[in-house]
Amino acid sequence: METKLITLASVKGGVGKSTHAIALSAGLLDLGHTVRAIETDEQGTFGAWADEVAEIDIKFDSVYLSAEGQNFDTANQSLFDYSQDVEFVIVDTAGAANALTLACLYTADLVVSPFMLSEPDIEGLKRTYDQYTRLFKKIGEDVPDSFLALFLKEASFLSNVDKGRLRKLIEDFFLRYGLPKNPSIRRWAEAGRTPLHLKDGMEPIEGAQPLTDVTLKKAETFVNEFTKTVLEVVNAQA
Repeated sequence: METKLITLASVKGGVGKSTHAIALSAGLLDLGHTVRAIETDEQGTFGAWADEVAEIDIKFDSVYLSAEGQNFDTANQSLFDYSQDVEFVIVDTAGAANALTLACLYTADLVVSPFMLSEPDIEGLKRTYDQYTRLFKKIGEDVPDSFLALFLKEASFLSNVDKGRLRKLIEDFFLRYGLPKNPSIRRWAEAGRTPLHLKDGMEPIEGAQPLTDVTLKKAETFVNEFTKTVLEVVNAQA
């Protein structure tokens, strides 16, 4: 079985990195794939969701990897060990450029970096890509064409200034749309289940609010579209 490892990375916080990791894991799982979640961020948002899902779905498991005591070689070995017996490994990284984060960038079949069209986010995207390219150059390897910038559209229309920024970024990055800024995604993620789990009648985790059919349908559509986008990119690289 060939495993695809997909790393979510950004040196800037607040760009929806963990939410995209949750959505991608859920989308792949609902398509019938076997998935392993690896949380390396101490904040643990992705890991908390993954722990809940791992308890009720045999096609999914959840792992926490600590950066403490890791060097680049040991971190790479850990990722290799966990990249067995599943079709997809989804890794959520911390913003810090520690040895574990660098190993996650190096080992990935695809690095996914979300951003919005603000100056801080664009700068964060560029810094993340610089970190990625410097890593391979330091090792003495060619930089692979496996870095995907995810544009998060916040409004239904773009100003001319934003359109200009986006055109410039398309020249510099391989770019696709990520999840929209929609409250239905947050409400769904808090349920600790995939869309298919909820459609099949499984209850949200304790303390989560019930979802309306409309909210669930919206979340399912967004998750499916995003997952399809990533799969198209991954399959095109094969």
